[in-house]
Amino acid sequence: MIHLTPLDVRKKRGDFRRMLRGYEPEEVDAFLDLVADRLEVLTRENLTLGDRVKDLQERVETLGSRERAVNEALVTAQELRAEIKEEAQRQADRLVAEVEAEVEARRRESEAEAERVQSEARADIERQLKTSQRQLEELKTSLQELERTRGRFLNTFRALLEHELDNIAVFEAKASLEDAIPAVDLEEAPPGELAEGEEDTGWPEEAGMDPSSSAQEADRGAQ
Repeated sequence: MIHLTPLDVRKKRGDFRRMLRGYEPEEVDAFLDLVADRLEVLTRENLTLGDRVKDLQERVETLGSRERAVNEALVTAQELRAEIKEEAQRQADRLVAEVEAEVEARRRESEAEAERVQSEARADIERQLKTSQRQLEELKTSLQELERTRGRFLNTFRALLEHELDNIAVFEAKASLEDAIPAVDLEEAPPGELAEGEEDTGWPEEAGMDPSSSAQEADRGAQ
């Protein structure tokens, strides 16, 4: 392709040979001027388009650089997101492990505390049981002592009653004998009867009763 400028077209008019019956020189010159003007316009447009293409190329390169930067940023963001996700997962796993360890420790502490409370409760129950058993034994001993005291009291009271019954029987027998014996003179009382100034003890010797025998029997029954 021949590269022509408007100046080359304008200079070309003197290069044509003049021939008989050839083209009209003025028309050819006018056409050359028109072609030169059009070529000049096209040249300016071409230059303008070239500048625009260059600008667009620079923009494309800039956009390409930006796209590469964006892609790199996206890759970096994805890598960062993956790292953040992994770090979050590690922290979550560590937190779960710490929580599980804390729960296990508290469970062990609770079990130990429950075992301690149960041991103290068992020891307290055993102490109370021993105390209750000791008190029961003491009550049994006291009850046995009361039973023995009651037995002694009953024996003593029985002996006393028997003694009083014996006295009553003696009094009744004595009264019967006095009714059966005729009246005698007290001044001439036979030996063995009451002398003047002596008192009746209520224990007739003729009945064979010893005043101390009933008391001794009561003491033996109480023992």
